[in-house]
Amino acid sequence: MFICCLPKTPCLAASTDVPAHVKAYDAALSDVTERWSALSKEIGGDQDKVMQVFSCLRNFLWTAAGRAEPSTEEIQKLVAPVANLLTEISAFKESQRKSPLYNHLCAVSEGIPAVGWVLVKKTPAPHVKDMLEASMFYINRIFKDYKDSDKKHVEWARTWKELLETMHEFVRQTHTTGLVWNSAPGSSPPAEDRAAIGDHSSAPGAPVPPPPPPPPPYIQKFVGHGVECILEAYVRILFFLFPLKT
Repeated sequence: MFICCLPKTPCLAASTDVPAHVKAYDAALSDVTERWSALSKEIGGDQDKVMQVFSCLRNFLWTAAGRAEPSTEEIQKLVAPVANLLTEISAFKESQRKSPLYNHLCAVSEGIPAVGWVLVKKTPAPHVKDMLEASMFYINRIFKDYKDSDKKHVEWARTWKELLETMHEFVRQTHTTGLVWNSAPGSSPPAEDRAAIGDHSSAPGAPVPPPPPPPPPYIQKFVGHGVECILEAYVRILFFLFPLKT
């Protein structure tokens, strides 16, 4: 989900051979993601934005494999579409408070910030686990509400839980100490994959999206203290957008 503003690395010929880390992502998450999407359609859910998140995440992993870690300025440009997409998902949830699927929407909105693991230095896997635990409050509600009625909803909730658990294991095994950059120098996702999610970053003269609104003061204090603090600040933005329930 983080490909949108990331420029390609110059002076290396682009390759569309799938990098090993992207193959590992596909092997781990493609099946469970598609099963969850199919179940969402069956119960009448709205999963398009979430599926776009996973498509963007895959493209970002591919781009990261093909280049060195970007500068602070590039990271700042990078996070704008991330925040926008997460905000859209959150806003949709808030607009559906009377929906019979509101617990489903909450389960998703609490869990989807797990993709922010790519911004977490040193130990990204625990971030995914934290988002799973936040989502479990609503997953358990769905289990309770539908255990004696429509088992399709139980399967939906179980599959969403499996998806987050699988992401945690993928991150733990393949990006143990943080997102791996430049593992396949020069690699870049195919143009049609970028176009499918509205990514036009490789087009000459593509405009830079406007920055997100200023974060709360406790986030602003990190700015200006290096890349790692910038990354930590934007992980905190995810928590600000999706506060944990107590």
